[in-house]
Amino acid sequence: MTELLLSLGGDLESSFVMKATLLLVAGLTIWVSAQNANASMRHLILGVTFASLLLLPSFVLLSPAVGIPIDAELGRQEEPLAYPESVGALPSSAQGKELRSSGWHMPDWRTLWMAGAASVIGLLAIDLWKLNRLVRQGIPAPELSSRFLAVLSASGKSVELLVHESVSAPITWGVIRPTILLPKDYLSWDESELRRTLIHEIEHVRRADWVTVVVARVVCALYWFHPLVWLAWRRLLLEAECACDDAVVRREESTDYAEQLVRLAKRITNGANVAALGMASRSDLGVRVRAILDDRRNRGRTGLLGVTIAGAIVVLAVGVLAPLRAVAQSSPPKETITYSLKDRDLFEAARSGRLAAATALLNAGANPNILLPGDGSPLIAAASSGHIEVVKVLVERGADVDMAVQGDGSPLIVAASHGHVHVVELLLDKRANVDLEVPGDENALIGASAGGHLAVVELLVKRGANVNARIWATGSGSRPGEWRSPLMMAKRRKNAAVARYLQNAGARE
Repeated sequence: MTELLLSLGGDLESSFVMKATLLLVAGLTIWVSAQNANASMRHLILGVTFASLLLLPSFVLLSPAVGIPIDAELGRQEEPLAYPESVGALPSSAQGKELRSSGWHMPDWRTLWMAGAASVIGLLAIDLWKLNRLVRQGIPAPELSSRFLAVLSASGKSVELLVHESVSAPITWGVIRPTILLPKDYLSWDESELRRTLIHEIEHVRRADWVTVVVARVVCALYWFHPLVWLAWRRLLLEAECACDDAVVRREESTDYAEQLVRLAKRITNGANVAALGMASRSDLGVRVRAILDDRRNRGRTGLLGVTIAGAIVVLAVGVLAPLRAVAQSSPPKETITYSLKDRDLFEAARSGRLAAATALLNAGANPNILLPGDGSPLIAAASSGHIEVVKVLVERGADVDMAVQGDGSPLIVAASHGHVHVVELLLDKRANVDLEVPGDENALIGASAGGHLAVVELLVKRGANVNARIWATGSGSRPGEWRSPLMMAKRRKNAAVARYLQNAGARE
């Protein structure tokens, strides 16, 4: 579970899936707890859930990341992922690579995801095209419109009634100019049956259910692989039908309407009702009939206040959830790091390149591996400034060439980023890890590429640096995080010579 949560911190696709799952579970849980509410409210809850799923991708991409520390002590020390708030020694790069390899990376899955979404969108487009063709071929029924003018005007819109021989049950279509398609045998229906049918369909128009259904289908395409999305989709359709059934029962006899619904359902055939809002559906017929005959049901409507509150909840929930990313955090150290005046003086001597002073302090017992929060280590300070003689002394006296500090990098990274090729060569000769990664500072090759230091880049590549290293860089403020590579940073900083060298060495976009 810990590693699953940590996948939120380093992979965009898994972040969508995890957060969408949380929203779906929350929405369906609230829907289940609201079974005693009216169908209109239950439909609103599910509609809010789909709206949150639709907004989620844009919020994830545009919102600045907010890290949630997760204890990653799974039998080993693991490095934090790209959040440099805490300062301390990092473990070896081998452990960092092991953690990153456990994340949910899925380049093949991304392609499959897009292909599935395109397929579902394609099916929706076909359904809409078929429905549009039915409407264009429909025959107007002006006599029926004049007979039920009072019912049709209840939606507040001009509704057109059409008849089509291929339609087996009433269908509602359109937003600006809504249309109701009726079966060709509507002339055999009595006055009350026609009135109940039109009340039901006009309620669909009033509620703009057709818009909700199409938008929800788009969301289903985006999350086509998620079983909870399709469960919520089916329930959304059912609650829309039940809400319109309630509108009929508020004005007509429930028993007569239930019998009519059963008769109508028997005439339904596959095809026209796929993308539309049919009045009856075989699969959920029993649920609807029981709801119609249950006198204890709440059959009210959801007012404007409820819709407004629901919309605010959507924005709030997605806005809070979208930026969150789980990041690994090692268990806090059992002992507080302390340092003496000699240690501070050693750091200052290393940074300023005073070899004699640094040697004297080391002889006096100064710690070459001391960590100074906000400053790094003596070796990082000397390597950053290019003081190669001080670097030699520190390494000879036990300084760890791979000891890194979040926010300050590692000796090799800072030397490469500043173009100190001789320091880089010395550290590599002392077995520094050429691909060591530090959150917030990437690695040596990315730093050298961004700085345009061609000689350093050539040396690192010759020593085995990965020209296609890809490291997540956390954003700040309104700037989102991003994946960085040596070639990307060279091109971004317009270091053309470095970019050409990397490409010749096998670097890819």
